[in-house]
Amino acid sequence: MTTTDFKPCPFCGNDYLNLYVMSAGVGETVKHVKCSDCYASAPAAVWNQRSPMAEVQEIMEGLKK
Repeated sequence: MTTTDFKPCPFCGNDYLNLYVMSAGVGETVKHVKCSDCYASAPAAVWNQRSPMAEVQEIMEGLKK
């Protein structure tokens, strides 16, 4: 798995991502993706999951009120 397997950062749109391994307990590790610009991070298994755009727009409009 390389950083080219991942979508840009969902918060800032940055394409420069870092892939690293975190300890998840004794003898267990989890791969994480971290944005090199805004430092957002998530497990690699969920990084590419995005909300449908219509839902995102609805949430954004609700925040503006």
